[in-house]
Amino acid sequence: MALVTLDGMAQGGIYDHLGGGFHRYSTDGMWLVPHFEKMLYDNALLARAYLDAYRLTRRDRYAQVARETLDYLLREMRHSDGGFYASQDADSDGCEGQFYLWTLDEVRDVLGPAADRFATFYGITAGGSFEGKNIPNRIQSAARWAELPPNEQAHLENEMADLRRQLRESRERRAPPARDDKIILAWNAFAADALLLAGRVFDSSEYLAAGMATLDFLLTQLRDESGTLYHSWCQGTRGTPAILDDEAALAVALVTGYETTARTEWLEIVVALVEDILRRFHDSRTGVFFMTSQDEPHLLCRRLDYFDSPTPSGTALAAEAMLRLGNLLTEPSYMERAEAALRPLAGWMQKSPIGVGHALYLRQAIAQPWKSWVFVFPHGKAISTEQCEILSPVSNWLSSILRSFDPTRVLAVVEEGSTSQRRDAVHLSRIVSGRTAVNGQATLYVCEEGSCLSPIVGDEEIEKHIEKSSLSKKLH
Repeated sequence: MALVTLDGMAQGGIYDHLGGGFHRYSTDGMWLVPHFEKMLYDNALLARAYLDAYRLTRRDRYAQVARETLDYLLREMRHSDGGFYASQDADSDGCEGQFYLWTLDEVRDVLGPAADRFATFYGITAGGSFEGKNIPNRIQSAARWAELPPNEQAHLENEMADLRRQLRESRERRAPPARDDKIILAWNAFAADALLLAGRVFDSSEYLAAGMATLDFLLTQLRDESGTLYHSWCQGTRGTPAILDDEAALAVALVTGYETTARTEWLEIVVALVEDILRRFHDSRTGVFFMTSQDEPHLLCRRLDYFDSPTPSGTALAAEAMLRLGNLLTEPSYMERAEAALRPLAGWMQKSPIGVGHALYLRQAIAQPWKSWVFVFPHGKAISTEQCEILSPVSNWLSSILRSFDPTRVLAVVEEGSTSQRRDAVHLSRIVSGRTAVNGQATLYVCEEGSCLSPIVGDEEIEKHIEKSSLSKKLH
C-alpha cells in the first residue's frame, strides 16, 4: 500500500514534474489537482519517504523523486547561509496555480516539434485539466511507460528530462509565487535529516554539505549563547522559544548527522539536548511529553503531544531520538524512556493507527533486535579534522551500508585516541570503550542485542561483510 501511494503521488499533479517537489495536498482521489502551496515539511518528509522506498526496493523511480525534491529545496527554498524557508504560496499573478499551469499552445511555443510527444506523456490537452489549462501529470501514461523495455524507458526518460528542463526554464520567467521566509526549527531539522542521509545513499557531497550547513545554521542562528533554542528565525530575528517538536526533530537530525559524518560535537550536543527534553518536556506520570516547556510561566495548561499532524508528533520524535541514541551509546535509560513514551499510545495504535503512525513505526522497531556497527581506525585514517569529512574508503562503506533500509541499525566511526584528544568527546568514549583498531588496521565491531561478532579486521574483510549484509536487506 505504501509503495502504491508513493507511485500515485509521483505520477499525479500533486508532484511538480517540471521543478520537483510536492504541493500541499490533492483535492481529488487521483492526486491530479492540488492546492498549489508548497510546504517545507511536506517536501523534507516526502524526500525521506521516497529515499527509504529506494533503499527498500532499489527502484530508480523513487531515487529520482527524492533527488528532484531535494534539488527543488536547494534551488528555490534555501537561505544563503544554510537554512530553508517555510513555504511557497499557491497563487501568483492573483490566480491559484498560475505559475504551474500550461496550455497546449504554451507547451508548443517552448518545445516546438517535440511538444506533442511531451503532451502525450504528461496529459497536456487542448481542453485542459484545471480551469482550461493543464497540470502536467503521468496518471494516464504511467502504465504505458512501465510496459516499455528497460532500454526504451531509459531513452524516453532522458528525452523527457530535457523537455521538462526546457519548460522549467521557461516557467522561471513567470511571476513566481510569494515565499514565506521564516526558518522554522523542526521543519529545517527534517530537511537536514533527509539531505544527510541522501548524501550517503547517493554518494553526493552536495547533499552532505547542505545537510551539515543546515544543522550548523540551526545551532548558531536558532540557538543563543545560553543554549536556548528558538522555534523560528526570520531576517536575523529569533521568534518564540522552541517547542517539543522543534527540539525533538533537531535531536533526530543530529543523530543522523553523527551517523553520516562522525562529527563528535553533534553527538555531545544531542546528548545534552535529549537531557534537556527530559527535564523540561517529559511528563513523569504518563511517560509522554508535553508540547511546551515547564519553563513557560504564562501557560494556563500544558497539552500532551500524542498525535501526528502533517508532521510526526513531538512525543514520537522524542522517542525516536532516545531510541536511536540509547542504542548508539548502549544507554538503557534512554531506551526505557522511549518505550514508556509509546506505551500510553497502544490503544490509539489499534483504534486509529493513522493518527499515531510514527509512534506505531517506532513500536515495531522496538520489537526488533537492534544492531550497532562501530568502525575503529588508527588515528588520522578515517576523518579529516581540517575539512571535517570522512575519508575513503570509509565514506564508501557508509554509503554502501546506508543504501539498505534498516531502521534498527546504528552506526559510529571513531579513531583511536580521539576521545583523549577532545574535551567534547565524553560520550564518544562510551562507544569506543574496549574497542581498538586490531593490528593497526580498520576494524568493524558488529553487535546485536548485547551479543557481538568477532571483530572484522582489515579493509577486505569489512567490505565482504558490508556486501553480504546489503544483499540480505534488498527487497526484490
